[in-house]
This record gives sequence, C-alpha cells and structure tokens, in this order.
Amino acid sequence: MLFLNLLALLVGMIVAQPAGAGDLITARAVLEDPSGLLTIADVVGRDFEPMSSALSKGYTASAFWLRIDVRAPAKGHEVVLRMRPTYLDEIRLFEPHGGDPRGWKTRVTGDRYPYDARDRPAVIPSFVVHVTGPQSTYYLRLVTTSTVRLDLDAMEPHEADQKDHQLDLVQEFFVLIMLWLLLWAMHDYWYSRQPEVGLFCVYQIVYILGALAIRGYLAPWIPAKAPEIASAITNVLIVGVTFMGLWLNRALLKIYALPTLLIKGLNVCLLSLPMAWLAMALDQTRWALHMNAVMLLVQWVYFMALVFSLQQVPLLNRLALQIFCGVIAFLVLPLYLSMLGWLTAIESDVWTMLVFSSMVWPTAVWAPSSSTRVRGRCVYRRAPII
Repeated sequence: MLFLNLLALLVGMIVAQPAGAGDLITARAVLEDPSGLLTIADVVGRDFEPMSSALSKGYTASAFWLRIDVRAPAKGHEVVLRMRPTYLDEIRLFEPHGGDPRGWKTRVTGDRYPYDARDRPAVIPSFVVHVTGPQSTYYLRLVTTSTVRLDLDAMEPHEADQKDHQLDLVQEFFVLIMLWLLLWAMHDYWYSRQPEVGLFCVYQIVYILGALAIRGYLAPWIPAKAPEIASAITNVLIVGVTFMGLWLNRALLKIYALPTLLIKGLNVCLLSLPMAWLAMALDQTRWALHMNAVMLLVQWVYFMALVFSLQQVPLLNRLALQIFCGVIAFLVLPLYLSMLGWLTAIESDVWTMLVFSSMVWPTAVWAPSSSTRVRGRCVYRRAPII
C-alpha cells in the first residue's frame, strides 16, 4: 500500500507540469473589495496589488478583482483562461468590447452555474478569449463561500486540452488505486469482521466520492436547472471525508492503548465536525468550511503528537512511522495553510486529490490487527487491510 500511494504521488508530480510552462499571462494584480459592491467601472483605473501565479486569501466574504495582461499566442488569436480549483462559486470575466475602452463584455462560470453553459466541455472552469493585439487586459471577479484560492493560467487551446487530459489521467489512476484498496478491504472484512477494517471501507467510499466531487466531476451529471446541487454535495463530502478520516484514525490509534486523556482530545475534534453540517443546513456554509479547514490543521498537529508518543510499536517500526508522517506533513501542511490564507497558494489540481487521504494512511499502514490485543494492550502486527 505504501508503495502504491507513493507511486500515485510520483505520477501526479511528473504528469502535472508547472502552471507557468505555457502561460501567456505577462502580469497579474489583485484588488480586494470587502463590500462586494464595486463594479467594473469602479475598479478600472484603480491601483491593484501585484500577485504571484496563485491567489490565496482564506475564507472571506470579500470579492476579489484580478487584472491580467495576456499576450497573443504564437498562432491564431484564441487563448484559454484556466481556473482552479473547480469548486469556486462564481468567476466573472470582463473583456474589452470593440473599440470603446469603457465597454465590457461579461461571462460567468463556477460550480453554481450549469456545466453546459461553459465555454469548454471540461471539469476545470475556463474562458475562451481572443487576443487580437500583441496584448490584452482582462478583469476577473471572484466570489465564493469556499476558501479563496485561485490558480490561473492562459494557454493556447491545444495546450489547455493536453493539460486537462493529463489531469484526468492522474485522477483516473488514483481513483482506480483507491477502488482496488476498497475491494481489498471489503474482502478482508468479509472474512475477519474487524471493526477497524469495516470503518476503513466506509471511509474509502466517502473519500472516493469526495475526491471526485472536489475535482469537479459531479458537474456534468447535475441538471442544468439546479447547478448549485453540485456545490452543496461537494461541501457536504469535504466535511464528510474529514469526519470519517478522524473517526478511522481514532479507532486505529485506540488499538495502541493510548492514555484516555489523549483519546478524549480526538473525541472533541470528532464531535465538532457535525456542527459544520448543521451550519450548512442553516446557510452558514463559509463558516462551516472554515471550521473544517481549521480542524484539518488541528487534527494533523494533534495526530503527529500522538504518533510521536506511541510506545506499543517496536522501535524500528515506530521510527519508520514517524518518518513517514513527517514526509506527509511536509507535503500537505502547506496546502492546509494556504486553504486558511496563511500561505501563498500552491498548484492544487493534483494535491487536492491526495490531501484527504493523508490523515489515514500512516495509522492504516502501521496499525496492529485487532486480533492481537491483550488486556487492552496490543502486540504489533501489520494490518491485514494493507
């Protein structure tokens, strides 16, 4: 299992080329609108703050205006503006209209809008623009209840199609591995009836659905009359993956007979997550997702502390587990911090597929079998689900 997980990560890193490899954007700048009331006429001519290739502002009700300068492609005039992640609510494009500098054409996309209305039949929201001069300036307005994270690049159409196909390939490869692990775990549970293995099966189902939703694969299946259903399902699954991951980790860590006080800390984290679903039901989705992101960070820090306090695992195995957890923390903590707006965003297409599983694999790989428990203690043995 460890080999397959690292192989999936390696393939993702190889296939996902840097966002700027074919990027036609020559300049990016951002303007925050806390009131959300500014119009295109209000922002044109204002001072914008220079930004990097990605925007990361955390959970906020502010609207964000992006000004981008796009150079003409080597051939033709058509350019594709690609925006990630796929779960952003609304991104509105303003492009110059004719020879009137005060005239602007506008289009909108996002997971609150019908998939069939997109400029391109792709799960990644995008706009197709025509750069007629050496360079054109465009404005984008972003509003979302999710974290304000935006990876934006401009590519020639064939490069954009190639990038989309590569990401689809990584997603398919990763989901196939997860389905294989699910079938393996279900087979093991059929014979062993270990509750931890059964819980792993439930987690794996929720995780696969969450990975597909967060990558935008629900959108093509949602009726055009109610596109917001995709957003609602995605938000519920995002919290669901966190909840099930923590529940499974708690069950696995209890095998090690940790002090009761430490387990109670996990109980507090676990009980806080249903409050996020309640907040969604009360139309407080942004607050719910913010709390979920905070709990992801808190859980991981707490989880790391528990792993380094384990005494029931032989020394070499314990060191291997701790090193493995340290490597995963190095990979996923930047994503957690960027979700909260505390760190500049990183390319999210591949990492969002992996991040939800990061809370489970360390304990799943090294958890002892429940059949080895002796009077509340345990004797180490590799878990049969791996």
